[in-house]
Amino acid sequence: MKNRAVLVAAVLAALPMLRAQDEPKAKAPAAAQPPQMPNPKQEAHDALKAFAGTWEYKLQSGAPEAAGTGGVERAELVCNGLWLKWTVDGKYAGEPFQGLWLVGYDPFQKKYRSVWVDAKESTPVEMEGSHDAKAKTWSWSGKCATGELRSTIRFPDADTMIETCVVTEAGKEPQSMEFIRKRVKAAPVEASAPKGKVELAAEHKELHKGLGEWEAVVKTVMDPAQPATEEKGAEKVHAICNGKYTWSEFRSTMMGQPFEGHCLVGYDSAAKQYVSYWIDSFSATWAKTNGTAEADGKMIRMQGSCLCPEGKPMTMRQVMRWKDADTRLLEMDIEGADGKCKMDITYKRKAKG
Repeated sequence: MKNRAVLVAAVLAALPMLRAQDEPKAKAPAAAQPPQMPNPKQEAHDALKAFAGTWEYKLQSGAPEAAGTGGVERAELVCNGLWLKWTVDGKYAGEPFQGLWLVGYDPFQKKYRSVWVDAKESTPVEMEGSHDAKAKTWSWSGKCATGELRSTIRFPDADTMIETCVVTEAGKEPQSMEFIRKRVKAAPVEASAPKGKVELAAEHKELHKGLGEWEAVVKTVMDPAQPATEEKGAEKVHAICNGKYTWSEFRSTMMGQPFEGHCLVGYDSAAKQYVSYWIDSFSATWAKTNGTAEADGKMIRMQGSCLCPEGKPMTMRQVMRWKDADTRLLEMDIEGADGKCKMDITYKRKAKG
């Protein structure tokens, strides 16, 4: 299974402009310039730079059963600084542990938003956050499998982070853990934990069919009366969190500008459905979809929502089909206040060498 919402948000951002191009104009300027994609980056995104780098972490205090927790974390800015990708490779309670934290800023809600996934839990944890620049403190809140989750991260200095996590489960005393992080120039090889052995469901293994490098052809129809436009791109898909999730790296051009996109996909065994988060360099908010596979495993139907550049909701419906082991097709319909869009994407596995 591969749910790749490639170019979704880019098309959403371009939709009003592309439609405007089709409208008759009285007289075009003599030196008309091609329309430019809007830049969604805001000052609030710059605060994410403080996290970028390589960190060694360890559990300072917490539940006795969590002793032996620590390892290496690597944080990088992606999509022109709109998002922070934070990967964890270490140990939890002495056992191999991997996780990924994805952070962005929602300019419509005026809040930071993040999603956390790891090799232990099956359900992604979504959180909302705020940043106090004067106090150099971040505050996060959300729900995890065991209850309400709150996290506070403060920077005593540029190379030190102290995070306090508190989980409140109904009818029980809150549980607290404190982590200390120190910035390092390069993490020693021995600090990285082995991947470990994780029990993967058939749905997780289905994700791995799409691992590797792909060439993509994206055909977009904005108006049924007009021919489809065509864009080409390249994608790399990796297994993360001990194989429970995949992470894609997609690069192309859109309206003559460089385009970068990423998709985080996993199987939520608690909800019994696939879940996907798509981000890119043309949108400050993610596109989230959920869905299930057909009995024969050859087709997956997904649906979800995202926001247009003005913050208005849009709906998405996707159907992924496998033609053969090296060819997959994605049919996608997007609808919002500015109109409808249909996309057909063909992925061909890149030949080795």
